[in-house]
Amino acid sequence: NEYKSYLRMTCIGLFVGQCGVSIGVELLKDPPSVFASINGHQHIILIDSENKVVNRAIQNFSSCPHFKMSTGCGGCFAKGKHVFEKEKTAISELITKELERVDCCIGFVIAHSLCGGTGSGFGGEITQMLKVKYPTMFTINITVCPFQSGENPVQSYNFIHTICLLQEHSDMIIYVDNSEVAQLCAKISKNFSMNTINKYIIQNLNILLQKVCSIPDRFTLWEAVKSLAPIPAIKFVLTGSCFDRDQARNIETCARFIKQKTCFGKEKSVTGITMVSGPKYPDRLSQLKAGYTKSFNFVEWNPFPDEFWFCKTQNTGINVALNNSVVRNGISEMYNTAKEKFDVRAYMHWYEKFGTTSSDFLHAFDALECINEHYTYFCS
Repeated sequence: NEYKSYLRMTCIGLFVGQCGVSIGVELLKDPPSVFASINGHQHIILIDSENKVVNRAIQNFSSCPHFKMSTGCGGCFAKGKHVFEKEKTAISELITKELERVDCCIGFVIAHSLCGGTGSGFGGEITQMLKVKYPTMFTINITVCPFQSGENPVQSYNFIHTICLLQEHSDMIIYVDNSEVAQLCAKISKNFSMNTINKYIIQNLNILLQKVCSIPDRFTLWEAVKSLAPIPAIKFVLTGSCFDRDQARNIETCARFIKQKTCFGKEKSVTGITMVSGPKYPDRLSQLKAGYTKSFNFVEWNPFPDEFWFCKTQNTGINVALNNSVVRNGISEMYNTAKEKFDVRAYMHWYEKFGTTSSDFLHAFDALECINEHYTYFCS
């Protein structure tokens, strides 16, 4: 009975903004996942300020709980965070109703972008609300970093404020860089769309959101959180995968493919999880482990940096999740862009209008500096 109860542990997923809703819809197309109860019901909530986005999403998933905000956020973090008190109360009630349908909820997964006002401001505010209201449950954020040449002139401002908020209230931050994903998709196929990028992101997230449910001796996402984010100051996780019939003919091929096609580079990794999938337990697994430890450049001070999990599937493949210091590159780039604009007070009136002050900006800059300093310290 205790074993069966453990298997019923479920997460509730909140997918905020256009980017978050797109990820949520892709997950609904391919259940089961960490959001599924033992009866198969997916505990996923879709939230956006654009009705057309939510309406399009629920056409095929009418039973999925959803919330349409009364107005948009204008691409501004400050409006998303400070304005929607009534909406925040309504969403809190919606989450409470969803919790009542779960046998045992162990945490929340919030997916959103770091660029738009709804994803960054309201997504960050929901994360803070959940951590305050349910402090014993973990919160995981799937954050999508904007394209380097984005359409929103204040996306760097939104980025620094959201990262600052998540660093304080999130237990683990899964970091997805749209520019990096687009480059990887371009290497695979010249003709790709945003739908292709979303599917690629989901394929990489499989290790944490879907595959973890299929391992007999690994029961919950909480184990992955403990393995990948053991130090609260450095909790950014990147994912990669090779799970294709043409490329994934054997484990060694998958290993080489991931090393070549991911953005981990030569940066240091603090911890990692490798999910090996296939019809049978792979031969020469000890050699594979040794190769991975060398390829992903784990820090020397961690005696057990990597875990290997096996998932029985028809096709051979590998998914990896790494707490890797390469995130410093994206954070530093956004920090520098935001700092240049802040120094000349560009667009500041957009934020001050909704209650975000210069002190909040300075606090956000300090938070990002601390993240980079901690990664430099632990990965030196």
